[in-house]
Amino acid sequence: MSKPALLSLHQALKKSFQSLEENQKVWNSILDECKPVLDSLGNLADQLIALSNVKIERGPLNQFPELHERLRFKLLLAMDTVLGKLGEKICTVQGVTVLGCSVTVALWLMEATCCHRLWSTYKCSDNSLQ
Repeated sequence: MSKPALLSLHQALKKSFQSLEENQKVWNSILDECKPVLDSLGNLADQLIALSNVKIERGPLNQFPELHERLRFKLLLAMDTVLGKLGEKICTVQGVTVLGCSVTVALWLMEATCCHRLWSTYKCSDNSLQ
């Protein structure tokens, strides 16, 4: 394999790894953004569990009609909103993952091509194998 070809391969590999490094930074950033969303979802789940353990009908709040159902509805609505935000984050992560996979596949193809060229060059230059 010629020196310019090896230089070209080196540059392509360097560019690919820089791209993968950027993808990793984006991935980590998105994961950091997910932490407060997951905390919020956990908080809402705790509130829903607490609501299911409380018997509003037996306490002083029994004078408010359908309070239990209304609170439950509001909590479920809030959970749905938070899950929507989490879904957006997941879609972004999927996009970054697909991009990273594309770069990785391109690297594998480049490696296979270069290995084939190197083997062909070696095989042709080594008379003992023929």
